[in-house]
Amino acid sequence: MTATAQRPAGELAEPAPGRRRMRSVLTRGLAWSRKAWWIELITIFAGYGLYEIVQGAAPWRRGAADRNAHDLFRLEQSLRIDMEPAINRFVNAHAWLAYVEGYWYDSLHYLVTPSVLLWLWLRRPTAYGRLRSALVLASVGSLVVFWTWPLAPPRLAIPGTIDTLYVRHIFGSVESHSASSLVNDYAAMPSLHCGWALWCAITIVATTRSRWRHLAWLYPAGTILAVMSTGNHYLLDAVGGALVIMAGLFVTGSRPPRASRQDAQAPSTAAPIGISAR
Repeated sequence: MTATAQRPAGELAEPAPGRRRMRSVLTRGLAWSRKAWWIELITIFAGYGLYEIVQGAAPWRRGAADRNAHDLFRLEQSLRIDMEPAINRFVNAHAWLAYVEGYWYDSLHYLVTPSVLLWLWLRRPTAYGRLRSALVLASVGSLVVFWTWPLAPPRLAIPGTIDTLYVRHIFGSVESHSASSLVNDYAAMPSLHCGWALWCAITIVATTRSRWRHLAWLYPAGTILAVMSTGNHYLLDAVGGALVIMAGLFVTGSRPPRASRQDAQAPSTAAPIGISAR
């Protein structure tokens, strides 16, 4: 008779392979792992280009978009959160503030999110896969809403709303206003300006340990002000943007990303050639 190895008292049995795989799926969700820098770069640029094409090709349906805008604004009025006209008038009554909000709306959206993604890839490799996947899936989910529920923004639906980008010539918007086939004027819900800004704040807060990290919440707060003051979104659009981001985080895993020693000490060899991870 052969002796059977006894497991020390109190030690948990190792899960069976099938249970380990199930636990991995529940933890990672729909997230996919961090790839080589050039694969990530091609994927992000191709994905964003496809997103712009699909978003621009979504049915405009002006009548449905106007009706939906009327219904949504009436809902805001019933909830006493119909602050868009007042904010829009106040900001546009002060030229310097209108320029600040206009350039905030039309530039930071395309600068901050890629910068946070790059920082995340370089400095937080273990958190990158899930957070990048959440951003991508949230954006894809938004496309579904654009196609199925068109919504006219306040500048096209609420009489007296000032189109700040057009009036202030933000980045030549007078010449290009509604001229591009990639621009869908009736894709206001959800606001990805607000959703992506919230994603940036969540990423910074969840993956850093600095006592100043909570200042990151000022970015989505400022973006909410910018989208309403320029006449491009309703407050409920910002809520919709937050919901798609939270949904993206939910389906990519149940365990929230945290700053780790491995991330904080990420070797420079993880960075692309010519870029230091310091």
